[in-house]
Amino acid sequence: MAQGDLWMYVGGVIVLIACYKLVKNYY
Repeated sequence: MAQGDLWMYVGGVIVLIACYKLVKNYY
């Protein structure tokens, strides 16, 4: 697994968590 792929995966997870927290606060 290339380092670029790892950072893409980490970034995706961070975005998912951020969206989840936003939705949880909104409702």
